[in-house]
Order: sequence, then C-alpha cells, then structure tokens
Amino acid sequence: MGFFETFFKDTDFDQASDSGEVAVNCPFPHYNGNVRYFETVPSAHINVDKRVYHCKVCGAQHSEVGFFSEVLGVEYAAAYKLMNHIENSAINVRWNTAMHNLKTEQEPKALLRDLHITEQAANELKLGYEGEGISFPVYVYDQILDVRKYNPGHVPKVRSRIGVKAGYLIPDVAKMKDESEVLICAGEKDMAIARSLGLTAYTITGGEGRLPSLFGYAFKDKHAYILYDNDDAGRNGAMKLGRFIKEHGGYPHIVFGHHRVAKEKGEDLWDYLVKYNKTKEDLLEIMYATEEMSEEEFKEEEEKVHPTISLDKSVEPAYRNKYVTSLVQVTGVYNNSFGVPNVIEYEKLPVEGGKPAYNKMAPGFKGVYTVTDKNNEDILYLMDSGLRDTQVQKNIRDLCKIPPKEENVRIKHASHATIYKSTVVNYNDSAPIELDIYTFVPLENGKKYKIIYKTVQHPLRQQELILIGKKVTNIDNDLQDFRITNDVKKRLSVFKQQSGETVDQAMDRLFEYDKGYIGGEAQKDIVQTVDLVYNSPLSIKVGTRTIRGSIDAFMVGETRTGKSKTSKIKRELYDLGSIINLGTTTVAGLIGGTNKATNRTKIGLLPREHKNLVVLEEFSSMQDNAFIKAMTEIRSSNQVRIVRVDSDLRVPCTLRMLTISNPKTENNSTGKSLSSYPNGISVILELIHSPEDIARYDFFTLIPEPEEYISFLEEDFPKLPQESYKDRVRWVWTRKPEDIVMSPEVQRKLWFDSKELNEKYNTHVRLFGTEAWQKVARVAVANAAMLVSTDDSFEKIIVKAEHVEWAKNFFIRLYDNSVFKLSQFVREQRKYTDVDDSLLVELQDMYAKHATLFNFMETTSGITRATLRDISGMNNEEFSILLNEMARLYLFKWAGGTLIPSERFRKGLNKINRHVKVAKGGDSVV
Repeated sequence: MGFFETFFKDTDFDQASDSGEVAVNCPFPHYNGNVRYFETVPSAHINVDKRVYHCKVCGAQHSEVGFFSEVLGVEYAAAYKLMNHIENSAINVRWNTAMHNLKTEQEPKALLRDLHITEQAANELKLGYEGEGISFPVYVYDQILDVRKYNPGHVPKVRSRIGVKAGYLIPDVAKMKDESEVLICAGEKDMAIARSLGLTAYTITGGEGRLPSLFGYAFKDKHAYILYDNDDAGRNGAMKLGRFIKEHGGYPHIVFGHHRVAKEKGEDLWDYLVKYNKTKEDLLEIMYATEEMSEEEFKEEEEKVHPTISLDKSVEPAYRNKYVTSLVQVTGVYNNSFGVPNVIEYEKLPVEGGKPAYNKMAPGFKGVYTVTDKNNEDILYLMDSGLRDTQVQKNIRDLCKIPPKEENVRIKHASHATIYKSTVVNYNDSAPIELDIYTFVPLENGKKYKIIYKTVQHPLRQQELILIGKKVTNIDNDLQDFRITNDVKKRLSVFKQQSGETVDQAMDRLFEYDKGYIGGEAQKDIVQTVDLVYNSPLSIKVGTRTIRGSIDAFMVGETRTGKSKTSKIKRELYDLGSIINLGTTTVAGLIGGTNKATNRTKIGLLPREHKNLVVLEEFSSMQDNAFIKAMTEIRSSNQVRIVRVDSDLRVPCTLRMLTISNPKTENNSTGKSLSSYPNGISVILELIHSPEDIARYDFFTLIPEPEEYISFLEEDFPKLPQESYKDRVRWVWTRKPEDIVMSPEVQRKLWFDSKELNEKYNTHVRLFGTEAWQKVARVAVANAAMLVSTDDSFEKIIVKAEHVEWAKNFFIRLYDNSVFKLSQFVREQRKYTDVDDSLLVELQDMYAKHATLFNFMETTSGITRATLRDISGMNNEEFSILLNEMARLYLFKWAGGTLIPSERFRKGLNKINRHVKVAKGGDSVV
C-alpha cells in the first residue's frame, strides 16, 4: 500500500475504472475568481498502476512522491527519502493477531488496568500482545516500521525490534495532519494514559533525547506541549525537542509544571496523574499556563547544536565538516548557477552474455541515492570545477557505489536541485577572510544572512576550503535581537535631561562623560559631530513626510586635532560602524565591480555597510575624482549601481556617514592652517569643488588647532558604562519613522528657524537652501535621541522645541565663528547679489554711456579683459577707469583671467531704464 491509499482512506482503490483510475476529492485549494474553496465533489483521479495524480479542475499533476511532497509541504527530495524509508523499513508482521490476543488474554488486560489505559485508547493505538507485556506498533503512513514492547518487569522496560531505527512517532504521524495542538510525552506509558484522558498525545521512539528527524514538517503551525520526566535527561530532552519544533515552524511549550507535584527524580506524567491523583483539568491548567519557548531559550539550544563562530574560525580543523553558524555578508555572487541531481534511482537490469567481472550486482537490484545534510558535500563532484559530462556521470556511479565497469545499470535522476555560488565575509568584518559558499537558495549581493553551514575541503580544487550551506536566514542587521527591557530603560535613563537642566547643560554634561574615554583633550565640536551622526535614525517622519534621518556630515581639521582618535574611540564604545581610509581605497573598492576572470560580481565596502555607519578618513588624500560622482549617485538613490554587459546590478546602500579630512594640500606642500583661509567656504571648496555636492552634506565642522593643550596629569573624568552607550545607539537605530514624534507646534518652529537660517546665511554655496528644514530636523532628532527624549514605553523619540532650538544654535556655532566666518562671507557675497537704489542710480548713468558693452556682458557667462576692452572701443586708460568703477559696484568677479558678470549686475540691469539712444559723440540720451 502506498501513500495514495493512506491519504485517501475512504477510497476503494480495488474499484478502479477500465482506464485504471479512481476518483478522489482534490485536497488542494481551488479558486472561483478571488474566492478560495476546497471541492466536495471528486474531480481528481489517481492512476493506480502508474501511481500519478491529476486534478481536472485546478490542473494539479503529481507523481506519488510529488503529491506526497505537496501535501506535506516538504521538498521533493525529502518526500522521496521519507517514502523510500517507509518502503524499505516496513516489517512483515500480522498485527491483527496481536491485537486480538490483547483483548482475550488476561495478562495484558490486567496490565492495562494497572496502567490506567482505557480500552478506547488501546484500540486507537492498536495495542497488541506478543506473549509478555504490551506491544505498541509503530505506524508511519499505515506501514508498521517497528513494534515497541513495554514490559515493566524487565530492563530495559521498552524494546524495539532488532536493528530498527529510532525517532518515529506513536501513534502514526499521519494522524497529526489535522491537529492544532499536541502533547509530546516521555514514553509509551505516558502517551497512552494521556490518550486515555482524550488528549492528542504522542511519543517519540528512542527516549527523551531522540528527535523525530524525518517528521519535522508535522509540527508546522502546531502548539506542541512537551511533558518529559523530572530529571536531567527529561529537562534537557524537552529543551532539545523544543528547539527542533520551533525550527520547523511549530510553537513548543516546555511544560515543567507537573514537576512541582511529581517532585521525585525520574517521576513522570503517569506519576502526576495516577500516583498523585491529578485530573485532566489539572493537567490542562498547567499546560495552558506554560508560555511558548522564548527566543532566548531557542537560541541557547540552537547554540548547542550549531555553535556561532566567525568565518575565520570555521577553517580551523576543529570545526571541519561540522555544522556551525555564522553571521555573514555577501560580497560577491557568481553569475552562473548549477543544476545537480539530488535524488538518483538506479536499477540493475539483466545482462545476457556479460563478463562476470563486469556484472557484480544482482539483476533486479534497485537502489536510491539522495543528497542530505549529512552528505551534501557530494555536490562538489557533480558541478563547477570545469567538469565534463563524462566525468560527472562517472562520479554519479561512484556516489551510488556502482562498480566502474558494471553493465546495463539504468540510472534515473528523479529530482534536481539548483546550487548557487557566492562569496561571503564576516558580517562585522572582524577578520579579513573571504570564502566561497554553495547554497540551495540564491543569496543577494550586499545582503546579510545568518547561515548554518559546514566547512569542507573541495576535492577537485586542491583541497581548497569552501562552505556548504544548510540553512540561510535573512537578517536586516545584528540589531534584530535588541529589546527594550527594564534593564535597558535604566541604562538609557542616564542620558536624559535632569530636573532643571537645559538641553545645552545636558549636552555639556554628556561631553564631560565623553572625556572619561577620550581624555581632557577632547574637543566638543568633534565629539558632538561624531555623536550626532551615530545617533541618527535612518528615516524620520516630519508631518506627513518621511525623509532621510541619517546624518551625512563632513569634518575638516588640522593634523593631530583628535578627529580620527575620537571617531575610533566612539566606534569601539558603540561597537558599531566601520572606518574606511580613502587614501588607500579605490572607487572600485568602495563601490564594487565584476571580475572578468572569475565572472563574479563583487560589491565594495560601502554597500556592505548598508544601514550602518561609515567614517571616511583621509578625504584630502583621495586621488580619484570619480569618488565624488559616485557618492552623489549613492546619496540621491540610496543604492549602488554596478553596470555589467548582461545586466544592471543595483545594491541598496543607505548610510550614516562622517567624512574626515585635513585641509587640501598641493604637491610637496606642508599644507595650510585653517586660520590662513579667508573663510570656511574656501576650505570646503578646495576639497569639494562643486557647490551642488557641498549642498548634499548636512553640515560641516571645522576643527582648528586648539588654543591650549590639556595636561594628561589632570585627568579625572567620570564616565558612563559602555553598556549604556551601546544600548542608546541600538535604541536609536531600531526606531522606525513612525517612532519619531514631532508635534505641529514643533514643526512650525522647525520651519521658521530653518527659514531664519536661510535668510541669514544662505549664499550660492548652499549650506542650507531648500533643504534647510530637513537638515535642522535631522540634527534636532539626533539631539533628542542623544538625550533619550522619550515616553514611558521608550518606544518613541520625542522631539521638542528645545531640541530644534539646540539644532539651530548648533549650526550657528559651527558656521558663525572666527574660523568659518560665514557671516563675513555672506556679507561679502551679497555685495555681488543684492541691489539697492544707489546702485540703480549709478548703473543707469553707466549704462547710458556704455550700453553696447553692458548689453554684451549680459549675454555672456565670462569674457576676457582684452575682449571686453575691444568691444568697449576705449583706450586702455579709459577702460581701466571703467573697470575699476564696475569693480567698486561689485558688477563682476574675476575667475583667473576671466571676468564673470555678477548676479547684482544682471538684477540691476533688469531694473534700470534701457530705452536710450546713443547721441553723436558717444553720449546717450533717453
């Protein structure tokens, strides 16, 4: 009898039609438009001889294995393996006789009474009697694979048939299909008494440490209450089984409540119910009071089975060929994938006149080879490494243990798997190791994964160590385990404003704590710049708009002012973020590209840090101007684009960024101090040549040489625990846009304060501009986050008016000082943009005399002095006088040897009366 007969129990397979078919109800969902339903009138047929299934309504067509796979929700190879196991493991036993003996013999009937097992439960379990004790048949899809004889007077009390494997479920696992909750008991006796109470109880053959490895699918979406014995084996086995059930999509509840009654070592569920006279209701009460296995408990058990290590550890001999867990990031994917057979059937056919040496297998012998977790490294013999088909076929025979010269062996590939090849590194890049991994699911470039894998030596690539993936879980980042607990709340509260403390005072207090890690030489502008970038959420919500929340800042300072030192200390303190030296990195290394030799696309350093923070050091040493262009595209699209001949790869890349630089130095130059520049704009323009690219940064911090040095002898600064810093940044990074709270009143202040900054400081180099409110919002949110401005739940970041005020003053502090001199720069620049009445009077008079020259200037974006003089028709002395007058009125700027008409000139020209006539002698009249 096969799986079809087991599944469709109410169908008479002996009454097949002339075409060899029987009609059955299709178990798969059907659709009438968008309405989902299951049919009640048979429209599907099974061909009994061919063992195939076909539904004429939904179109489903399956072989018996394929049908099994679809119904159980497992892969074809797993279904094939299970069916093959059932077929080859079934034992020949006439069980009806044993069942009859149980009902007629006095010894088993007395034992059932002593054990409090009801007749109904005995019938359900098909218990039998084979001369002593009670025998429990082990059915798997209606096939008996074992008989477990329970005899309380013997040691051991329970025996299986000789040579039979353990890990089966009693009763038949097929019965679990329609259950929503089940009990898993420690042994047949406990299971039987639970069944006697009307509970859906099961037990696993082989003891409390055994797992039902073939039947994990049966627990999917089920609540499983595990009631094991009161001893170490029971407790450890329950936790182990709980992990297994949770891993397969179930909801395990590890019940220890009965141990409070059955207190003696080794006492079990039977003792709880019989010895201590407890009821079904008592049992249900402790069951339903037991919470589901927690994530922490699951991870603790998972760690015992698949210990978490870094990739550099995985290559050590101690971890070879063992399944372990690592957090990795994909740095490259190969453009080719591989198809390999994962179920191979073979059969020896008769041979007439063959040589005995070439025919060692018995005619009719059938075998099957399957790729499993235990042997999945065998795929290396079937793909990659430049293997030709003839070599693959030879390797298949070797895997099936078919003698090399065996004749007339039919080989069938019953199922195939697709294998994908990628390159991974440690998620946190803690060690410079990169390994190839083969997985049964595709990995994406730049994505981060938790992988369970084993390291093996590649037999066809000089024993190179590679990884074979068993399970792949997509992870957003290593913050997914962060939870707001009471302990976390306590650690976060140290950053809050204290009673009567202003935001400025609170920020100064935190800066004093920072000195405990950095030292007395810490500079507030450096520390707060680094901290604001670190404590910015990726996205924030202001009103109805969701905007970028991650801060992108640029810090320029003279050598040895503590920029890099502070960022490194903060990186260690927060245990997040990466530091990249631009002076030793190419644009390709930062962005990524395709290696033509290996046909592998590899992402660069920046997309690998997606959703993280990067400190880009030594910007002034970056030789490749393409970096600015690449960063412009990343900022505008939040992704990295790698163009290939056959495709266009786009990898997400949203970052918190802090760029650090010294002032620009020319070749063989010792560099300039910040005080030698006329203003901060000049410093920035030497590094970032385009005003458009300057505008994309949220703010710039200039760090001059300190006026005085702090003695290390005077250091005695308090500091907060590192755990508080780590919790704060993880709290901030896990906040979603809807977690940012900004009242309408605060939003109005944000708008008017941003408008005030624009009116006071905006120039053609737009440090503020149209995005001023967004820049102020990002700093205000980061400021609120640094001070843990939140509610009692600690779920929200609450931005108040005082945080917006601090943000506005922070910008003023950065720009309106003796180093940056933005106010002076703005005043100077506005001389070239603003128009007043006195200018219009003088410009009117000049235009009347030189209309032709001025009209020409209006049409050009730049002109040389000589060309303009020729157009004027004036001699050199006269032209010099005119040029000086124009310079006095700020009507142009010099760019090298080119005269550039100013915005003031163009505005003024549009406001004067230009309807003049040129009189004889060169004078003009209205």
